[in-house]
Amino acid sequence: MLNIAAEGLTGLMREVVATNHYKSFAVGKYKEPVSILQYADDIIFFGEATMENVRVIKSILRGFELASGLKINFPKSRFGAILTALPIYFFSFFRVPNIVADKLVKI
Repeated sequence: MLNIAAEGLTGLMREVVATNHYKSFAVGKYKEPVSILQYADDIIFFGEATMENVRVIKSILRGFELASGLKINFPKSRFGAILTALPIYFFSFFRVPNIVADKLVKI
């Protein structure tokens, strides 16, 4: 069930990137766009540090909850920016210690 729902989430990200509603983070020599990484039940979103990207992620996550019937555990979730150009929204089975998350956000 989780794999099917996660594939739907990836499809939503592809759609918002393709329609220029979400600006991905460009990586490497050839500036390959990266917007989402998934491993098991962990998901990391990458993108430009804009309020529009924040709104899009929030909308996608709400739509994901409604469509899948799954609930996102927001107390285990974090939103932040690294190097002020790479906003990250991640949720994980394991909680990152607050001191580590605060230091990453301040970099």
